[in-house]
Amino acid sequence: MTVQESPEDEVAPPQDVGTGGLLRSSAVMAVGTLASRLTGFLRVTVIAAVLGSTALSNAYNTANNAPNSVYELFLGGVLSAVLVPLLVRADKRSRAEGELYGQRLLTLVLLVLVLLTVLVVAGAPLILDVIAGGMVEEQRAVAIAFLRYFLPQILFLGVGAVLIAILQARRRFAAPMWVPVLNNLTVIATGLLFVYVVDGQPTAETITPGETMLLGIGTTAGIVVQTFALVPSLLRAGFRPRLRVGFGSLGLGMIGRVGMWTIVYVATNLAQLFVVTNIGGAIDSRVEEVHSAVNYGYTPYLNAFTVFSLPHAIVAVSVITALLPRMSGHAADGRFGLVRDDLSVGIRLAAVLIVPSAVALIVLGRPIGLIIFRHGYYTAPNATYTGLVIAAFAVGLVPFSVFQLLLRVCFALQDTKTPALVNLVGTGVAVLVGIVCYLVLPYRAVMVALALTYGLNYVVNAVLTAVLLRRRLGGVDGRRIVGSLVRMIVAAVPGGVLGWLETIGVRGALGDSFAGALVSVLAGGVLVLGVFVALGRLLRVREMGAVMATFRGRLGR
Repeated sequence: MTVQESPEDEVAPPQDVGTGGLLRSSAVMAVGTLASRLTGFLRVTVIAAVLGSTALSNAYNTANNAPNSVYELFLGGVLSAVLVPLLVRADKRSRAEGELYGQRLLTLVLLVLVLLTVLVVAGAPLILDVIAGGMVEEQRAVAIAFLRYFLPQILFLGVGAVLIAILQARRRFAAPMWVPVLNNLTVIATGLLFVYVVDGQPTAETITPGETMLLGIGTTAGIVVQTFALVPSLLRAGFRPRLRVGFGSLGLGMIGRVGMWTIVYVATNLAQLFVVTNIGGAIDSRVEEVHSAVNYGYTPYLNAFTVFSLPHAIVAVSVITALLPRMSGHAADGRFGLVRDDLSVGIRLAAVLIVPSAVALIVLGRPIGLIIFRHGYYTAPNATYTGLVIAAFAVGLVPFSVFQLLLRVCFALQDTKTPALVNLVGTGVAVLVGIVCYLVLPYRAVMVALALTYGLNYVVNAVLTAVLLRRRLGGVDGRRIVGSLVRMIVAAVPGGVLGWLETIGVRGALGDSFAGALVSVLAGGVLVLGVFVALGRLLRVREMGAVMATFRGRLGR
């Protein structure tokens, strides 16, 4: 029985091939993602403790984000939009043709990225002026130095994207979720070695070229290790990575047409990021002028985003990754009703964990910030402020995750024009509101406001994309999706209120100590989840039963 045929507001039980297979694949990936994200938190905590929340950490974080930005602009967005659908279609014709297609694509990407990497390393100062023109003097110099070490990551990000797409097309989901653990462990080791080498808290003025090189090479080494760790799984999947020419058979014309709109989409996202990083640089100078003890710039924004993205990465990304090859196959066969069913099931199952997670982050953001970031040179006021930004980001967690699923439906349909145009509207609204916030708000409130506008962006994107996909798919099962989301939110909010009251009481008794923050998070988390489960059953949130049955089954095994 498909979702469309099942009784209203019900989800097929886990043994159903569609839902059950999705849940099982998602659960496997979720475990790997959880491991990678937990070590990722440890990595962020180590780097934050080592560098603090200062102009130096802003320089490091801005530079470390640049390789992803440049890669996504020139190639990454195109690959993510078209790779899996194209590889699935090639594999449907024959496994041999799929392997040959993957080898040629890998060769082309490698050649393009070698050239791109050389160009961007040479143009590092210009790139910094674009992404963070507000930096001056010593901070700018050290950011450029970091950029020269970080930008070679572009090559390995691209190669890794192709390898991951090949694995996903062959239904091999585990390795891509686990290999980031090796990246995180490499950076953690680099941070600990940095602590051993450096005497006292480093600053943009005191860090030496050798210390910059240690951080730069160690951070990039993590991406290199992560990429090569995919090869054993690739070999087990029956794919032999070889260099092959004959790029004409790749369908470059179609890739170009699809990729053009993907570049528009990515460029729009990068425009928003550049607004944030430039505002962060401008705030750095204002904070320095008044000798503020708290960094209100880019570092708390980036660290908060890392926490905010955890529930999405564990739950929604796992569901998305399992769904995309399936939806691509249905789209290739013209079975759009099944694409619609996959979308509906994916959103509702992911929301079972996303909704209570969002409520928990909103009410527990402050103590979460203290637990994760109050270490080393990252002071309590900086950790507290980061927690406020976490809470602001969490307001947009549900629309963010919903839009990511809608986006993959567009990719499965090989439609990149729709999300590109939608994103122009949503991001344009968010950027305009963000700039106004920067101009009128006290600088200590700006990053909180920018985190809120990030969520506004995805509210607009999700609504517009759903309306447009409704015409393509003959509906998006909107009544059932909205009904389930409303019931989940109603079930989650009372626990959130109790959790918020609990944090006030614990803070009054234990203050901002680590113990107090830990008690707040543990007790608040139990309240949010416990009340959500109880009310969810009362309100007949049937998706909850499907998810819980799957996890009980995996725990039993």
